[in-house]
Amino acid sequence: MTELFNNIRGLYRFKAPCEELKDDIEFFSESCFESTKQIVNDRPFTIKMFKSWTPTFWINLGPTYNLVLNGMIQKIKANSAIAVTRNVTIERINHPSDHLFTVKFFPGALKQLVAAEQTRLNEGWIGLNELLPCSLIQKIMLAECFEDRIDLMQQYFIQKKGNNKTTDHYTKLVRQTIAYYTENGLKFNINELALKSFTSSRTLGRYFDRVIGVSPKQYVESIRLRTALSSFLHDRKNFDPGTYGYYDKSHFYRSVADFTGERIADQN
Repeated sequence: MTELFNNIRGLYRFKAPCEELKDDIEFFSESCFESTKQIVNDRPFTIKMFKSWTPTFWINLGPTYNLVLNGMIQKIKANSAIAVTRNVTIERINHPSDHLFTVKFFPGALKQLVAAEQTRLNEGWIGLNELLPCSLIQKIMLAECFEDRIDLMQQYFIQKKGNNKTTDHYTKLVRQTIAYYTENGLKFNINELALKSFTSSRTLGRYFDRVIGVSPKQYVESIRLRTALSSFLHDRKNFDPGTYGYYDKSHFYRSVADFTGERIADQN
């Protein structure tokens, strides 16, 4: 299964974070055995996910699975937990009995919640014990249900956030820039975004590199491409690439191929 092209979300249960964490956490999710059985029919399967630069915690409550990063296979053992940065295309090789608890963050959230720079994860993945107490990870693994795991994680993050009273100017500006871009039709270029933030494009580039580990151009292009591709797959017949800043459909198709490695075209 491939992100965007297939409904990989159908394999999981989802829950939004509490009000105190809504600016830091995108969602919590956990494997749903009933849905997985219906979709994969008790067969091993893979999930391919494209670059998003969104830090993600994966706590493995099920059997060992394999993770493919930059062509290298990493074995993720049962009862283990990792953090990934999603700065490359990732593929998980799964078993129908997989049981994964996931926390997906917004860019820059790790600084606020666990006092860690997102760029610390830029090698691909690290053991979650480098970011969270082993005792907390163990409690989450032993918790009885999805909701209890969420409560444990949220209680910890709320306490950490409450103890961190300093304002990270870099993260604040990056988040404001991303919000302005997404809330205004994905139409602004980097120079225009810098002006809206009362800074230069060079300074904005340094901030994005420090907080996310990627240039603002690369990051906003990924947002634009993901949004446009979702719209295209939802309604190919009425899709207008100009709405998302592409010159024509050929330009859009090339961008999709560059980002995903997948080639698409209109269906007659």
